[in-house]
Amino acid sequence: MRNWTILYVESTRAMGGQELATLRYTEGLRKRGHRIVLVIQPDSPLREQVSKRKIQVEPLKMGKLGFIQSVFRLVGLINRCQADIVQSNSSLDSWLLSVAVRLSSHCPLFIRVRHISAPLKRSLSTRLLYRRLIDHVIVTGGELVRMGLVERDGLDSSRVTAIPIGYDQSLFKPQPSYRDLRKELGLPSDHLLVGIIAYLRHYKGHRTLIEAAETVCAKVPEVTFVVVGEGPEEADLRTFICQKGLEKRVILLGYRDDLLDIYQSLDLFVHPSTE
Repeated sequence: MRNWTILYVESTRAMGGQELATLRYTEGLRKRGHRIVLVIQPDSPLREQVSKRKIQVEPLKMGKLGFIQSVFRLVGLINRCQADIVQSNSSLDSWLLSVAVRLSSHCPLFIRVRHISAPLKRSLSTRLLYRRLIDHVIVTGGELVRMGLVERDGLDSSRVTAIPIGYDQSLFKPQPSYRDLRKELGLPSDHLLVGIIAYLRHYKGHRTLIEAAETVCAKVPEVTFVVVGEGPEEADLRTFICQKGLEKRVILLGYRDDLLDIYQSLDLFVHPSTE
């Protein structure tokens, strides 16, 4: 099998499922013998995580301001690394790479990995990006999401592939012992725990879960809801929880590294995402 040089660009400053997938993908590809060059924001939380792994990191300030400078930095990276493949994961890095690839002398394959199931925007610029500038689209949501891009959004079926996110079966299995979240929260060992683990965005359905928690908590006194993750909706969710009078029944835990222990602790995992 040929070993590739892959320039992997992630412009977000968040730390959610997409970014955790970035860590898994890049680490897995590196272990398979491919050379990975990960381009991230200088203040990205990924930087600390990647420092624990043997992955080459290139910090690059990416944004609408300084767009042209970022493009030429990427052109230099593509040429210097002799990248065989460039991969984008978000809207901003897709637009940056769409220009950089065409200005580079190396002409790598341009792949866009899409982690959401929402329809594409109807704008002419988005059509140009997905139908002409991107060589191939990979969706992580499965075949139904792939067919949506083909049938609804008009993409060529030969240029869209579904590769659902996998999981490590050696880790995600019932364990006889784990660090029970109930002890941390000061709850009895038989107390019921319901939880969601997701980036705090409006379309992840956190408000729906909180509304359901209001109904459940009124009938079941021995249950607590936990929300794991960070994001731009945190302040609004805290306010919403207070308005419902659920400060002691719905607990925001923020970003956590110990997801295996949290999954093991939950009696019920809920994911009410609308997208």
